[in-house]
Amino acid sequence: MKIKLFTFMVISSLVLFSCANIGTGTATGGLGGAVAGGALCSKFANGDHKILVSLGCSIIGAVAGAWAGSKWDEKDDKEAMNVLNTYADGDVASWKNPDTQAQFSLKPVATYKNNKGQYCRRFELVFNGNSQNKQACRSEVTGRWKFMEV
Repeated sequence: MKIKLFTFMVISSLVLFSCANIGTGTATGGLGGAVAGGALCSKFANGDHKILVSLGCSIIGAVAGAWAGSKWDEKDDKEAMNVLNTYADGDVASWKNPDTQAQFSLKPVATYKNNKGQYCRRFELVFNGNSQNKQACRSEVTGRWKFMEV
């Protein structure tokens, strides 16, 4: 039952977001929010209404995730890549996205090599006043930084 519900949530989310003309951040945030919302509610819901409750939470999660994801776009990605490539640990870069009006600051706090030999950086990202600790590792093939949760 749980696998069917989870599969339904993922497929529904993919169908919804594949039909929309939206950016990568919005789609990723929406899909992640839908899956997280449905999974969270399915743990607490029970009985005959479990599927409806989980679906409702998936929709709420998708909307919240899409909103959050829409605030980070390609301009912000380019700015963050520049900071991770050029700023020293402890230096802070701040910018405001002219399209979304979102404000960001990024402060690299530690640079290291992981067990795969990739350069990685831990950093503090402040998004519209909300601080998050994140990390990114640079691909040796593409040179791009891949963001990950700490």
